Amino acid sequence: MTSPISSGNGLQDELEFLLAEAGALANRLKTSTRTIHAGDRLPMGGKMVLQTLARSGSQTVPQLARGRGSSRQNIQVLVNRLESDGLVEFVDNPAHRSSALIQLTSSGEKLLGSVLKRDAVFLAGLLQHTGEKEVLAAGELLARLRQLLEGRTAATPRTASKLPPEKVRPKRRAPKAVARPPTRVIAAAPPPPAEPVEDGLPVHLL
Repeated sequence: MTSPISSGNGLQDELEFLLAEAGALANRLKTSTRTIHAGDRLPMGGKMVLQTLARSGSQTVPQLARGRGSSRQNIQVLVNRLESDGLVEFVDNPAHRSSALIQLTSSGEKLLGSVLKRDAVFLAGLLQHTGEKEVLAAGELLARLRQLLEGRTAATPRTASKLPPEKVRPKRRAPKAVARPPTRVIAAAPPPPAEPVEDGLPVHLL
């Protein structure tokens, strides 16, 4: 599917269209969720907190905030509302005295069970129009984009994986030394023996 309005920037236009669709989908899901769970006393975002606690166990407010990509203040207000409704409770945190753990109560588990059953019926209708590969690929992509915006993952250039591996030039070997025959040293001829001398003159001149 391509974006209806294109500026000629190719993949950048497609990414902008994807992000716009993600925002529109999030807003539409909020409307659908309010309709599906109109009879529940869950505040907006309350289901996600209960579901996170059911899946991952007790957590602190900062941990819930990081997982939701929200501020601690917003999560604290939401958790306080859930606690006042008897759906969660604060317990001591042995690892951090000043940051209590939040855990589900039995009432919270019961309410979450009924909420998830209604969600399953809603999601089954959507799954009729998509497939497993599409859902998995879309989920991985959206999670990676969110992590990039949060600064938790370093972006990798798309072309990096396509570059051919750098060729390593073999090192030049030093030329082998050629064995040379040893230099012959020619000894100088001994001087001729001195002629006998008589009265200061050589014998052959007398």
